[in-house]
Amino acid sequence: MVSSAGSGGLAPMAKDYRNFNVRLFERRVTAGLEECKVLVTDSPVGEDHIRNASAVTFPSDFRQRLSSLESRALSIKEVIGLGVDIASILFPKAVREKLLQCLPRDDRDPPLRIRVQCEELELDLIPWEYAYLPRDQFAQRNVTGFLVLNSDTSLVRYKLMNRPRRPLQTLGGRSLRLFAAFSSPTGELKLDLSKEEENMRRILEKVETIQKPVRFVDHLTVRAFNDALAEVEPDIVHYAGHGAFRPPPANPTAPATGHLLFEEDDGSACYYQSELLALDLQDKNVRLVVLSACESALGAGQNAWAAVAPVLVTAGIPAVVGMQYSVFDQSAIAFGERFYSSLAQGKTIDEAVAEGRKAMLRARPDGRDFGVPVLYLRCNEPSDAVLFPLSPKVLVSAPTPVDDRAERDLDSVLHRIAQLGDYKRLHDALHNTRDGGLDVMLAKIDSFPANARTVAEFRAYLAKFKAQLTAVQQVFERDLCERTLVTALRDGFAATLAEVEAAVSAKDAQGSQSAMTNLESHIVFYSSIVNQNLVAAAANLDLEPLLHVLRATVGGAPAAATTLPELDELSSLSDTLKSKVGLHSRYQLMDNALSILKSQPDADLIKNWKNHKSRILLLQPMGSGDASKDFVQIIGEAVDRGDKDAVLGAFVEFCSAVQTDFSSVDTDLLRLCDEVKDKTAKSLVSVRRVH
Repeated sequence: MVSSAGSGGLAPMAKDYRNFNVRLFERRVTAGLEECKVLVTDSPVGEDHIRNASAVTFPSDFRQRLSSLESRALSIKEVIGLGVDIASILFPKAVREKLLQCLPRDDRDPPLRIRVQCEELELDLIPWEYAYLPRDQFAQRNVTGFLVLNSDTSLVRYKLMNRPRRPLQTLGGRSLRLFAAFSSPTGELKLDLSKEEENMRRILEKVETIQKPVRFVDHLTVRAFNDALAEVEPDIVHYAGHGAFRPPPANPTAPATGHLLFEEDDGSACYYQSELLALDLQDKNVRLVVLSACESALGAGQNAWAAVAPVLVTAGIPAVVGMQYSVFDQSAIAFGERFYSSLAQGKTIDEAVAEGRKAMLRARPDGRDFGVPVLYLRCNEPSDAVLFPLSPKVLVSAPTPVDDRAERDLDSVLHRIAQLGDYKRLHDALHNTRDGGLDVMLAKIDSFPANARTVAEFRAYLAKFKAQLTAVQQVFERDLCERTLVTALRDGFAATLAEVEAAVSAKDAQGSQSAMTNLESHIVFYSSIVNQNLVAAAANLDLEPLLHVLRATVGGAPAAATTLPELDELSSLSDTLKSKVGLHSRYQLMDNALSILKSQPDADLIKNWKNHKSRILLLQPMGSGDASKDFVQIIGEAVDRGDKDAVLGAFVEFCSAVQTDFSSVDTDLLRLCDEVKDKTAKSLVSVRRVH
């Protein structure tokens, strides 16, 4: 029997990333156009010689759009467009070809860490975290194309260190120690630090593995800062306040450098150089520094964290997280809760930031906050990215009685299963709306309202859509899923559905088509987010802590031989459930791809078959992929013969087969949720009886 010290459960396995290094250098502005060079300095498929560096010219309005991004003046569609341009700069043709070779193809491949090394501050100020590079170039654009929102890729800022990296010690079962510092000197732009502190307290109160009480220091002076470092011996330092990029006050003719604004005893500003800050921190075993910007902390385009964070990393701080733009309180709270709790679970810093980003997106699905966090990381060995290693597993020899811990684990498991089921119901509501009538309505809009039968059909479909809205409302009322996500999904669904209903009632063809398109966009947008949450909920469904307690309980009991197989069956069933969710996710991707293909003219399907072929073979959701290959071969042979009818017939048959198998996976997934839930409860009853 094994367990982990501290949490009592088995430690989650941290991801083992491969590195892909991209260097940007020689920035210049010529005739009003900005350009730089880009080079792959290390990757799983080799590196480039500096003479082969790619020269990249920025779009003429690039910096202007970055300012609009910072001021929240861009819609999510415009953010995606900007992300496409950011990706074209970061990954010019030669770099992109290497990157595409290295991106994980499936769950068996290790994730990829893209390390961006900028030689100049002007390049470091570019928000590379918004790089948009969808795996499927033909798919409809949505948030899944942002690299930082994919679980198999991480994008970090990379800096060379000026000292050897010290190995990190395990926590030994203790909680994480955090020191939070706040500074808003007089004479500077006033910050609402009381609100920032309130948010921090709310975040940290929910993270059980943070040592309480957390040390908060207001009106931060240099002395107070160093006193707190000595007393708390923190693992994490969290700073909220102003940053500045300017010459040192004592030497105004010197080159500009990064500063944090501390306070003097009289409350005036103390410009504390990043180099001095690094000296204070580098020998204190601080593993992480978080630089937080309040809503008004940074002026337009003055991201001082880009000047402070690299200095801390090069001085030996393993990781620094900064906010390159202001964020809404709702987003900041969501990020903090997921970020700190993920770190404490032994996950890599990459994973913790990624989890925080997704939480921000769930909190503000229509906003740009998910790209605001920036991770500066120096990581050579895979273990370096685990800032807080969990203690090694220890042997447990004696049976453990069933106690409150088993009850708590059971409650947690049942909650996660119910949550997984509700994410599935949200998915079904969206799927059944789009493929259960909305696509037909859009296809028949040309005959509306002249054809009375079409009008009647439209009204019948709307009645079905309202039933799906009711299903979403029921999920909202159970309050198991991310509430902000479900609220936004429900309200948007209701609003766009009301627009369709009003236009259909008025027999307004143009208005109906516009409203249907809006409803379809809403469904596609939230389908991808719900699917991400569905996969995440399955990944977080870990029965091992509960099973460990139950196995330890019956370890010395006479009937253990008959009870343990029952627990093994439950463990196997949990693995099957996770596998089924992965298959469901691939079917969803295929379904999205086929929906786009079906909307294209027949001639385009035939003309571009080679591109479609590679995309379908890549997904292969049907069983082992053999069925997909058979259809692809049949369609390909018909294309070679020039047999248009055969191509379209085989394509329709393929779409029908995918839908049939997708429906089967849907049914199995809900059945498995109920089966795992029932067997979990029964296993606890059986173990109690045996013990």
